[in-house]
Amino acid sequence: MIPRVDCFEQGEDLVVETELPGVAPGDIQILVDADVLCLRGRKPGARKDVSRLYHRQERTLGGFAREVPLPGRVRREGVEATLRDGVLTVRMRMEKVEIDVLPLRVPIGRGLGSEHEAATEGG
Repeated sequence: MIPRVDCFEQGEDLVVETELPGVAPGDIQILVDADVLCLRGRKPGARKDVSRLYHRQERTLGGFAREVPLPGRVRREGVEATLRDGVLTVRMRMEKVEIDVLPLRVPIGRGLGSEHEAATEGG
């Protein structure tokens, strides 16, 4: 099972919504690590009934894991999660990072060419 997710900004919050029908809150583990949201859990249910002749079996059961790359770093404080009508909603605040919008010109140094080799051989 790979849960489907939506990730969007709403006001000051970054929101991730995940479809997890039939999964209880106690069967979900949520971890936030810098700029990745990790969701793990288990969708319990009855095993395949061998007395039935299945023509189609699309419902998935068992464990799941999903890593959702976030568009930036989030604050560790104030992360909230709710599960309602089979949809897990995780709200978090993005860290404010000042970004220099001007391009950065990077000069090319002389490197460790013959001058470095000569200094280490003689020294």
